[in-house]
Amino acid sequence: MSYRVMQDGREIGVSPTIVHIFLGDNGAYQECPPDEAEGFCVKLPPDTQMPLEDGTAVVEPGALRDTVFSLPGKKLPGAVGEAAYKMQEETP
Repeated sequence: MSYRVMQDGREIGVSPTIVHIFLGDNGAYQECPPDEAEGFCVKLPPDTQMPLEDGTAVVEPGALRDTVFSLPGKKLPGAVGEAAYKMQEETP
């Protein structure tokens, strides 16, 4: 199983994992059930362009890295932007 990450109606990457998160009282992201989440963390290639809120983009070569997104309608501090995801089954 993997997760397609969608931003502004287009796919920006596919992740093998997803972790639903919220910002805890101590200022750190904490894992939570999907219905309590403010955002999610996925592993994406760093060379995937992900526009930041100021219009710039993060582009770095290398292996997968953890990337944090706000869920639609949420404002998770430290997220690279707002995105949604779709679960996709692997085909044999």
